[in-house]
Amino acid sequence: MPLVRFPTLKAFQLALVSTLMGLSAHAQERGFELHRFDGSTTGSSTFLLERPWYSGTRYFAAGLTVDYSHNPLVPKVVTGRGEVTPIVSQALVGHLDLAGSLFDRLMVSASVPVTLLETGTAELVSQVSPLQGYAIGDPRVGAMARIAGQADRDPFSLHLGADVWIPIGAAATHQGDTGLRLMPHAVLAGSFLTHGRWTLDAAFLFRNYASYGPPALGMTAASEARAGLAVGLSLFNGRVYVGPEARFSTQVVGVNAFSVNGMNLEVLGGAQFLIADRLLIGLAGGTAFLGAAGTPDIRGMVRIAWAPRHDADFDEVPDDPKQPNAEDPDGDGILTLNDRCPFEPETFNGVRDADGCPEFEMEKNPAIARVLARQLQPASAAPAPTVVTPVAVAPVVADAGVAQ
Repeated sequence: MPLVRFPTLKAFQLALVSTLMGLSAHAQERGFELHRFDGSTTGSSTFLLERPWYSGTRYFAAGLTVDYSHNPLVPKVVTGRGEVTPIVSQALVGHLDLAGSLFDRLMVSASVPVTLLETGTAELVSQVSPLQGYAIGDPRVGAMARIAGQADRDPFSLHLGADVWIPIGAAATHQGDTGLRLMPHAVLAGSFLTHGRWTLDAAFLFRNYASYGPPALGMTAASEARAGLAVGLSLFNGRVYVGPEARFSTQVVGVNAFSVNGMNLEVLGGAQFLIADRLLIGLAGGTAFLGAAGTPDIRGMVRIAWAPRHDADFDEVPDDPKQPNAEDPDGDGILTLNDRCPFEPETFNGVRDADGCPEFEMEKNPAIARVLARQLQPASAAPAPTVVTPVAVAPVVADAGVAQ
């Protein structure tokens, strides 16, 4: 009996394979933004993590952050040259940043990365090479809302926000992604022991799964979970901030999900200085571990921003309130030379406000004795007698500085 062939079945099989290949190609894009530094909003005291500020501190900030990274893109296996050679061995990226705040509740921000320099060696299998010249990356816009507390005043505060990266077609030069990126995040922050500051930032980055070359090279990008912690000191009434910060991330989809080649741990130490309550200058440096693409072994950055601060809570006060001012121990603004009660602050209520002594309101209706002060007399005059008069009156203001 002759064998019956079913050409329609074979055609169906071919169509199915083609469809699956097409879905696979769509699921894995080629090209993604290499440089992983997407730092905090300009004006913030931290670099890696978000520590939000609001209009109670400043209304706006504008600045530039320049980020240097060493060996941010290195294939994980040898590809024919006999040794692993960095594709991007050095990179210099500038970030133009702008931020503003309203209602002491909402902060909005925008940032545009500009890659100024890349050096390295082209890789033949992935066909990836360092950027020639300069290029603009995907711009980022974000918003953050204060839900409870103030980060620099309260032990605990909560903030919720999100960042969005808008693709501009820069994936071919590893300066951007093929699609939109979205990262909602929550920030917990507060103060402790007067000068201490802490920040916890948790986020989830949604992005297309993409790679450069075969997955075995380890150069992939995918949606990832992030968490970071920063602890520092705020000194000189908030004009100096210094401290370390660290951030961990892991890809959650794709061939490198929850593996070393899909993880990144970055540790940074930095300091920022607010000069004349206007100009913010920051320096930071650190290293990174694990193997996700874009993880440098050395990172350094410089930040400069115009971030005028207007909040009254940062007016100059003595660092230790227990140490009184020798010229005005009670702090009422009346110097000891003219203060009849140097250790009791004046009650400014329109009653003898220049003598430096407080006034007290007495209870209503009891019989009290008012001691009238002996007036200063010339040396030749007889002293005036002291008069004690029992009275029953409505609330009376008694001056603690009256001489006995």
